[in-house]
Amino acid sequence: MAGSVPPGAARPGGDGRIRIAGISQRFGDVRAVDDVSFDIESGELLTLLGPSGSGKTSLLRMIAGLAKPDAGEIWVGGQRIDQLPTHRRNIGMVFQSLALFPHLSVFGNIAFPLWMRRCGKRETAARVREALEVVRLPQIAARRVDEISGGQRQRVALARALVYRPKLLLLDEPFAALDAKLREEMQLEIIRLHHDLGITIVNVTHDQKEALTISDRVAVMSEGRLRQIGTTVEIYQRPNSAFVAGFVGTTNLLHGAVAAGGEILVLADSIRVPLGGDKRLAPGAAAALVLRAERLTLMPAEAIIPADLASLPGMVRLRAFQGNTTLFEVEVVALGRSLRAETTSLSEASRFPVGTAVSLTWRPQDAALVPV
Repeated sequence: MAGSVPPGAARPGGDGRIRIAGISQRFGDVRAVDDVSFDIESGELLTLLGPSGSGKTSLLRMIAGLAKPDAGEIWVGGQRIDQLPTHRRNIGMVFQSLALFPHLSVFGNIAFPLWMRRCGKRETAARVREALEVVRLPQIAARRVDEISGGQRQRVALARALVYRPKLLLLDEPFAALDAKLREEMQLEIIRLHHDLGITIVNVTHDQKEALTISDRVAVMSEGRLRQIGTTVEIYQRPNSAFVAGFVGTTNLLHGAVAAGGEILVLADSIRVPLGGDKRLAPGAAAALVLRAERLTLMPAEAIIPADLASLPGMVRLRAFQGNTTLFEVEVVALGRSLRAETTSLSEASRFPVGTAVSLTWRPQDAALVPV
């Protein structure tokens, strides 16, 4: 069977360790999830990151038991769960809609999973108090959920998912509808909870900043397939494809062909830029150079470029102050396109108004090379 654990392979160990083995799901002719396999360590926070339709939510729903895979296996804590009903998986989940009951108090909402498990009154009360302490809301148990703030409702939903002490917590874009400030606060709350509880968490989002902020590792998906999995630093600094590079961060992709012993990338009109020793691709291979916006520096057009820097001439066409950063769009006529650069320096930002001729510079070792 596709995705079966090979004979003799080690079974997942630890209460919260997860193994996704060859999971596929189809809707008619559409492959929502296409032969996805990876492991998640116990106590790890992993984010499934991708655009709409990438398969990340479909995969999360199969882990939760809300949908069934057409092929493959899902293991949690050494137990195969893809054939178990949802209520027997001991998994907590927070939905984007939160799904709180408006007719119940905060206490009732958090206690509901315990009532379904027929916990005694004393144990239920103790666990609800404990869950409210964990999310730092011990004072609101008697209030109705429509009487508390959006951030408090988020925490109540978290408390409800944690109250029965699951081995795994699933987060299905629970912060997507929040304003920017509250979303940032809740991201920090997840980091704190993860550190304090040590629980395994699988988070789903299309927000690359959120993924990089809260995760131990990130699994990037598109068109139902796993494109790359790695630490946040690996995903950001060493993307394995043009898709991953373009989806994560503010990125410029320069397309060309590798030449000169693998040390030069030839761009349009035979423009040659150094590769900084990245020789993963053979001469003649089609490739793209990944230039992060914050790695680009603007210099006056008449300035002498240091020998250890690569550069392209251009003209500032847009300058946008964004608070802690300033974004530039620089037209590079030789490439027939604009590149984006970011700086945190207010003095640098003020030196280059729109219409200024500049050189865009970068250290070759700060750029990554990916196949196309």
